[in-house]
Amino acid sequence: MNDRMETNIERTIENLRSSMPTKLRRQTTIFTLLRVAVSEMNPVLLTCVLGGILVCGYIFTDILSMPTVTVFCTTPLPLLLLFHSYVLRQNEAMRELEDTFCYSYAEMLIARCMVISAYAVLSLVCLCVMVHLTSSVSIIRLLLCGALPTVYLSAALLGVAAKVRSPESISIVAIALWLALCFAMLYFPLNELLLHTSLITFTILLIVGLVLYSISIIQISRRTKYAIHFL
Repeated sequence: MNDRMETNIERTIENLRSSMPTKLRRQTTIFTLLRVAVSEMNPVLLTCVLGGILVCGYIFTDILSMPTVTVFCTTPLPLLLLFHSYVLRQNEAMRELEDTFCYSYAEMLIARCMVISAYAVLSLVCLCVMVHLTSSVSIIRLLLCGALPTVYLSAALLGVAAKVRSPESISIVAIALWLALCFAMLYFPLNELLLHTSLITFTILLIVGLVLYSISIIQISRRTKYAIHFL
């Protein structure tokens, strides 16, 4: 009797196991994730951020008469504002609901950061064109001056957001670092440093920052349980 019951139980288990749905490994392209991230962006907010950056850049250039410092300190603002709005503000909720999302937290974190970084680059180009028209500084130098803090901040925020659960602490640290950087730029004669540093040095530093940014993306993509295809 016991043997028969065990046999029936085993047969039932096998039947249930064969009929249970299996979770297939999903493969997501980065273009799909970017499309979703772009659809989340608010055009009104993006326009206001860009307009605010251009106004601040014009005012600071006129008051400070230091175009390179203005670009260096103003360029990170779109990155910080949008990162707080689209990543940090819903960081905890995204983690808690990760298993119910169509795309995982890690996937959307990568996509959102890439979209925000691309918009920060667009803001940088617009700001540098405006500052170049009102000053005698080369637009290439202005672009490199603004790209450095943007790239390094992007890499740092991307790496920290994947590990830290408290968005408030990330925001405070990011704002504190930005304020400290602005104070150093204004208090110390760093304007001369930005004006006379060779473009090759700027380019090398920018390449290093891009490598760090890429490493952060790769590390986060490896943590996700699904494969992300970048091509």
